[in-house]
Amino acid sequence: MTTRAIKWADWRRSIESRCDYLSRSFGGVDSAVRLDQITEQSGVKRVEFRPLLVEGGLSIQGDGFVMYVNCSKDQISQLNDEFVCNGGRSLPNRMRFTIAHELIHTFFFELSSDAPRNRVKVTSDKDHDQLERLCDFGAGLLLMPSRRIGPLLDREPQISPDSLRRLAQHFAVSLDALLIRLNGMSWGNHRGFAALIVEDGQTFKIRASATDSTSKHLFSTVQTNNTLGQEILESLQTCRGSQDAVVYEYPCHIGQKEAVQPCVVMCDRITHEPSKFVLSIQLSGDPKFESATTIPGDIRRSM
Repeated sequence: MTTRAIKWADWRRSIESRCDYLSRSFGGVDSAVRLDQITEQSGVKRVEFRPLLVEGGLSIQGDGFVMYVNCSKDQISQLNDEFVCNGGRSLPNRMRFTIAHELIHTFFFELSSDAPRNRVKVTSDKDHDQLERLCDFGAGLLLMPSRRIGPLLDREPQISPDSLRRLAQHFAVSLDALLIRLNGMSWGNHRGFAALIVEDGQTFKIRASATDSTSKHLFSTVQTNNTLGQEILESLQTCRGSQDAVVYEYPCHIGQKEAVQPCVVMCDRITHEPSKFVLSIQLSGDPKFESATTIPGDIRRSM
């Protein structure tokens, strides 16, 4: 007997639609989305904060769920109060993402008068990984709704470490979660690339990155390999830890022709041990085709 393949693309569309409805109807109008009423609408009877071996989990209770979120014993009372008083808006970023992730898991159950029934039969590691990725995807949609994130991007004069931190703070999410959410989206008036980078010995590694929907061809190698290309590495080393804008001409190809894309590069060190940087590369103007007077990788300090 063959197992029917799970239609993940259909589930993705369903998650997009339901997250939009829940955040719009029950997430409140404040910057950070409220999570209390959304949990209720998803069949969660209560959220328990307690020490766990994992970040979070669900159990079935009657015709709904109990959600568990990992914390230390001395945090339990405070976290319960925060969830009741402001719907979890002031919870630590990691806990908010855990709650949103577990909420998406409830979407895969059919709720009725009896116990919730799982509608997805996961029979392989591949399916399990796909399920977890979809729950992460949905958590990002729930915490950072498209109708909110687009206008905020448009208000920013440029994509920079400061603007990325403001967005993350606005939605009460981590920079990692924000960048994953921004990847592949339209950035409105902005085009470019942003990354959270960790210095590991003599190398730099990308922890999370994002490219707007119109610029993916420029940075596809970087995102695929999860390593910095020589051009981005040079720009990072030039302005590492400094918020000074650096104008950089990024080598690229337009069709079969070599060109350079003017960019404004900014970088800010956010921790020292280990060294972590927020890097932004905003495209500035149109590509310029190679000529005798154009030097690929030319870097100059912006006035």
